[in-house]
Amino acid sequence: MANETFDLFSKPWGIAAVIGGAVLLLIVVIAALIAASGRKDPAGDEGQQEKAEAADMKALPWPPPSDGTEKLSAPVAMEIEVYTGTRKDKGKLQLADRLTIGSGEDCDIRFAPEDMDALAARLVLTDGRICLVGQEERIPVAVGGVRIEGQSPIRSGDVLSVGEAEFMLRFPV
Repeated sequence: MANETFDLFSKPWGIAAVIGGAVLLLIVVIAALIAASGRKDPAGDEGQQEKAEAADMKALPWPPPSDGTEKLSAPVAMEIEVYTGTRKDKGKLQLADRLTIGSGEDCDIRFAPEDMDALAARLVLTDGRICLVGQEERIPVAVGGVRIEGQSPIRSGDVLSVGEAEFMLRFPV
């Protein structure tokens, strides 16, 4: 009796126990997958999440986003990537002291009139930092999806929204 080994498969009930356990495990896994696929995002609007993910996927590797502590000096060369809206100007961007954003002919960053008013916002270089300034309360202006009031510092790689346009600015830090 000391040399006997227990072989689960030699007993008729042993095979049934192994098959039953495998079936039970399979049922639990399928139930978990079904439950996970039916969940909604607890953060809220799925469209906003998709927009944020699309912005993350479009992010350029250079220059890396700054932490906002660097002091910049004029002029600052900038690259722009437009996500929504129709940009009407094609020139390179150089921020000396300010750039205007709008649909007006004299704006530095010009979008189509259906995207925003003639003068919707400004970018200003203040104390070595670039700030976005909304021109009118009725025109929504946001940095990283958060609506701003007045003036807000921006970092290279922030997604900016002005009116119906959404774009990203990159600049060396």
